[in-house]
Amino acid sequence: EQRGIKTFPAVVKLLQNVQKHRGLNAAVLSGNAGMVGARNAMTQDVNMAFRDMASLASTHAVLDLGGSLSALDKQWGTLREECDKLSPKDSFTRHTALAAAVIEFGVFVADRSGLTLDPDPAGYYLMDAAVVKLPALTEDLGKARALGTAALTRKTVATEEKVKLTALYAAAAARGSRS
Repeated sequence: EQRGIKTFPAVVKLLQNVQKHRGLNAAVLSGNAGMVGARNAMTQDVNMAFRDMASLASTHAVLDLGGSLSALDKQWGTLREECDKLSPKDSFTRHTALAAAVIEFGVFVADRSGLTLDPDPAGYYLMDAAVVKLPALTEDLGKARALGTAALTRKTVATEEKVKLTALYAAAAARGSRS
C-alpha cells in the first residue's frame, strides 16, 4: 500500500496537467494566440509529469507500471506532436481519451499496490474517493473548462457545446452528491 500512496500523487499531477493542456489547447485552436505560450509551458509540465511518473515507476519496479506508463507516454507523444494540426473537437476528444487513460492508470496503480484491497472500510472508502471518485469529478470539470474556454475564445456557444456543458454540470453535481 505504501508504494501506491507514494506513487498516486504523481498520477494526480499528470491528470491535472493533461486536463490543463486540454483547456489551453482548446483556447489556442479556437483562435486565442495569446494562450500559445501558456499552452507550450503546460506541454513541458505534462512532459515533466511523465518523467516524474517514470522515475517513480522505476523506484517502485515491483508494481510493474512500466508497460502501462509507456503506452500512456506514447499516446501523449502522438497528441503532443499533432495538437496544432487538430480541430478543436478532435483535440478535445483525444485529450479526453488520454485523461481517461490516466484515470485508468491510477486505478491500475491502486490495484498493483494493494490500495484497493484495504480491509478497513474507512481506508477503502478513502481510497475509493481519492482514486476513483475525485479523478472522475475533476475530469467532468476539466471537460467543462475546455469547452467553456473554447466558447469564450470564439465568443459563441454551439448547441452541441451547450448540451455537453449541461450534461457535464449534471454529472459533476451527481458525483458531488454521492461523495
